[in-house]
Amino acid sequence: MLASVVHSQPQDVSSKVQSCYQQVQRNLASKPHLGANSSGTTATVVMHSHESGRLICSHVGDSRAVLLKQTPTCDRLVAEPLTRDHKPELLDERERIEKHGRVVFDGYCHRVVKKHGMVPGLNLSRSLGDTVAHDVCGVTSVPEVMERVMTSQDRPILICSDGIWEV
Repeated sequence: MLASVVHSQPQDVSSKVQSCYQQVQRNLASKPHLGANSSGTTATVVMHSHESGRLICSHVGDSRAVLLKQTPTCDRLVAEPLTRDHKPELLDERERIEKHGRVVFDGYCHRVVKKHGMVPGLNLSRSLGDTVAHDVCGVTSVPEVMERVMTSQDRPILICSDGIWEV
């Protein structure tokens, strides 16, 4: 399903990618034996069309994609973030969450909880799975999607979980 997105018209990319993530969320929610009511995952998907040079990056959560670029003098590489961490303390994320749940700080990080409770305690504002947090706290599986055209200065793309970036 996602493979066809890279050949879509630019105006259709975001909605098609979002539809794929929503389908994954529905599938997880429909299979209670998987335990997705209280567990979930981040997702970062990068698609590249070698024919057109298009790069499409979508994500939920705090796994990141970073593009390495050669500097004009070719003496070093610089990092260009392709994603941002979906954390509940971000203003736009917090506004969505507070329509349904609330954000608390536990002394270590900000967490998403029910309006009148301290669960589920998720430290992300977007994820796949985590159906309780989705149903009652405003967490969403709608990904942020970006698109760009690769250039001759672009080098490898790093896609890593929060365990790598937060060391």
